Formats: sequence, C-alpha cells, structure tokens
Amino acid sequence: MGKIQDRECINQLEAGSESAFTAIYEQYWASLFKYVIRILPEEDEVADVVQETFVTFWELRGRLAQVRSIKAYLFIMARNLAFKRFRE
Repeated sequence: MGKIQDRECINQLEAGSESAFTAIYEQYWASLFKYVIRILPEEDEVADVVQETFVTFWELRGRLAQVRSIKAYLFIMARNLAFKRFRE
C-alpha cells in the first residue's frame, strides 16, 4: 500500500469498515508472522502475537489519524507485543 492508499484505508477503518480491515489483514498477516517468528521460537505464540496485533489495530481504528504507514505501524506493534511476551 502506498501513502494515498494507506490514508484511504485509515479513513475507511475510522468509519468502521470491516472490508478495509480484512484487506489489511490479508495483506500483512503472513509477513508479520515471518517477522515475529524471528523473535519468538514457538509458532503458537507467534500466531497469538500476530492475532493480538490485528485485534489491537481494530480496537484502535478510531485513533489512527497520525499513522502514515499501516505496514510500519503493524510491524512496530507486533514487535513490541513479541518482546513483551519474550520477557514474560
């Protein structure tokens, strides 16, 4: 997604568009999984972190006005959640 597409998706998300969320989920799930598996050793934990990332992203959909890159936002969120699990 480019900057214009990201802005359009964020606007749709803020309006509660489940189809915009589904498109983001389908686009980034696999790459987030591959990223988090480098931090956490267990695939079940990785899947949980990726799922938690998307749940949190959906819950925050009304507060994404300052987000410039959906991809960067998701990867940072996933990384932080993975490190939190790693420390537990």
